[in-house]
Amino acid sequence: MESKILFVALCLTLLVSCHSPHLSGTEANQRNTAAITFHDGTGRLQRMGDRPALDSPAVTLQCVDSKFCWINSPRIIWRSVDDGRTWKEVYGAKDDEEITACKFVQAENGWLITYDRLFVTDNGGLTWAEVESPFRYPNGQIRSLWLLDQTTGWLAGGVYRAQTALETRSGVPPNTKDSSGTRVLEETIYMTTDGGDSWRAQSLPKKIGRIMQLRFHDRRRGLALGERAIYYTGNSGESWHEVIFNKQCVDKEYLGEYYEGRPATSAMVDDRTWFVAYDDGRIVKTGDGGRNWCDLIGPGTVQFESEAGSPTYFEQLHLENPPHGWGLGSDRFLYETKDGGTQWSRVTSELRFDSMAFPGDQVGILVSDTGIFKLQSINHNAP
Repeated sequence: MESKILFVALCLTLLVSCHSPHLSGTEANQRNTAAITFHDGTGRLQRMGDRPALDSPAVTLQCVDSKFCWINSPRIIWRSVDDGRTWKEVYGAKDDEEITACKFVQAENGWLITYDRLFVTDNGGLTWAEVESPFRYPNGQIRSLWLLDQTTGWLAGGVYRAQTALETRSGVPPNTKDSSGTRVLEETIYMTTDGGDSWRAQSLPKKIGRIMQLRFHDRRRGLALGERAIYYTGNSGESWHEVIFNKQCVDKEYLGEYYEGRPATSAMVDDRTWFVAYDDGRIVKTGDGGRNWCDLIGPGTVQFESEAGSPTYFEQLHLENPPHGWGLGSDRFLYETKDGGTQWSRVTSELRFDSMAFPGDQVGILVSDTGIFKLQSINHNAP
């Protein structure tokens, strides 16, 4: 009898082992990764906890400090109050809405934009109240926002205007026309100093399209990325100027009207040193607060991993000082530069990331399939 029991137990053990899922070496390593220290001693990735049950791979992470962070997808906002260790869903968009972006300046105060509407919160995102948007349909479309404090902020996108006779004859990009086909979007930026009670349009070169991204270093100095052009301001946006590319340090193929690269993201180290990455892998740099720009690297310089035909470029950049910084590639790998962006090396091939945020110059938070990670930079080149 005892031998029969042992035989049955052995069979059950073999049956379970045959049907247990097997992890590849990489998968097992990712599941169990607790920390990765870079081989050259410049930083360390520490797993903080599980990421929330995201409903989309298109997510954005932001943090006002290392304690308070938010992740938003096009439909949901999650909040963490403990360094990314745990997350709570705080907002779900209505069926007819999609979150374009949200930005917080304090643990409680933030703005949220949809296609044409603006909402504010004063309790960390638990509830949102709508305020008047100058882009409200049928006026235009919002694509970006920047919030400096509770009362001062900018909205950017495009406002519809009637097409000129020349535009009607020669045509305009289809995605810039309204449903009637008679109006076209023009790049526009608005500013408020009273929390959205009133808005004033800022001076901007008149170009068809939308402003896709805004970034300010401080109250006065900012960058705006259009669909083709880059603009800078040194007076809070009272006037925006299209950047000038120095012909002595920019390849002529990038100066003509046939260059198809589009500015994708930006980084501002200080009040003079700024970077813009294009969607073809190119990076340009200014050292004088936006007035003159030079090529830093060209398309194909960084060896991104990507499927054939897919774009390869930096979706996010963060430079903690002029020589040292980080970039998140379209391949979802994290890259590091130690020479001001001329050379980039992949930090690890074990993890891919969806978004990153830097609440401190040398502390970053990253969202991965395998969890939330803290990046502790050990920058030996810091001033």
